[in-house]
Amino acid sequence: MNAAYGPHGREKDRRFHGASAVPLPPLVSVIIPSVRPDRVRDALQSVREQTWGGPYEVVVFFDGVSGAALQDLAAPLPVTVVESSVRLGPAGARNRAVAAARGEVLAFLDDDDVWLPQHLQETVPPTLASGGIVFTDVLVEHVDEGWERALVIPFHPELLRRTNPVVLSSLVMTKRAFTALRGFSEDLPRYEDWDLLLRAAALALPLTRVPGVSVRYRFSHRSASADRPAMAEVFAQFTARHGLGNLPVTNFARMAIDGLPEARGRSGAGTSR
Repeated sequence: MNAAYGPHGREKDRRFHGASAVPLPPLVSVIIPSVRPDRVRDALQSVREQTWGGPYEVVVFFDGVSGAALQDLAAPLPVTVVESSVRLGPAGARNRAVAAARGEVLAFLDDDDVWLPQHLQETVPPTLASGGIVFTDVLVEHVDEGWERALVIPFHPELLRRTNPVVLSSLVMTKRAFTALRGFSEDLPRYEDWDLLLRAAALALPLTRVPGVSVRYRFSHRSASADRPAMAEVFAQFTARHGLGNLPVTNFARMAIDGLPEARGRSGAGTSR
């Protein structure tokens, strides 16, 4: 089921200045998967507050939720709502949302995270320049324990063989790159973000970190990555698929406190939301 709220699209593809035609910035599609309609409000508010001056749309995919009322939350954003009464999981939800998106650039945002106002302004231009994937640093907020700390880790592609320091809500990429990767792997109930990055590195797609915090990543004891036994079961499947060896399980909150596992004399870590 699809429903659209707010104005969509661009009436003109170019602005004219004298005799010269200046192309408009590309359409950016903001991808928000959700199983909790009540959690979307803050994420949408952070999209409203973006300093990005180009056109954008928001695609919200309610996974296993039907009849969600979003009109009051969405206004005045250009929002398309896609619903599935069957739970598809994070990878499937994002893939279906992208299928409904029209933008040249995709910006991912989980329903319980928020962007800082400069996020799109700082990530869309380098995404277009590289044609690949761009991400930023994040501020980890532990909502139960009442602390927050920046997760700032210098990145190189080889690091992905040991750990994943990239929070999905900071990820911006071209739709062409997403298509080349065939989206997220739907047979992985977790670690679909790390899997995507490993496959991107294998295809030599550009992976670019833009230094600076532009996302607030919210972590709690109810977050999926807080359930370490459940994570470990899927992690074994994931590491075997990519030949990563025997890596310990961790999460972004622990990495924000302790830094990279390799800095503590360990071989690596598995991270997921």
